[in-house]
Amino acid sequence: AHVSFKPNLDQQRKCPNCTDTAIDGRIIVRYDVKRELNGGNLQVSNGYFAHFFAPDNLPPLPKNIIFVIDVSGSMWGIKMKQ
Repeated sequence: AHVSFKPNLDQQRKCPNCTDTAIDGRIIVRYDVKRELNGGNLQVSNGYFAHFFAPDNLPPLPKNIIFVIDVSGSMWGIKMKQ
């Protein structure tokens, strides 16, 4: 999935106490998974596996997800060799 959020300048300036790069508001993303098989979906790669199982008869669990956006510039430039 691809989520794109492109506020205009007025929406970005809505928060007078925020910094010049901050945005006032919430982003709510709702999604669902394809449920084609009763047993879920199994993916195997290099001896590892992941089993995706999403039964349609159970209520969804609440989740809190935090996205951190680094605007400091500390990740800019050539990467360090490890």
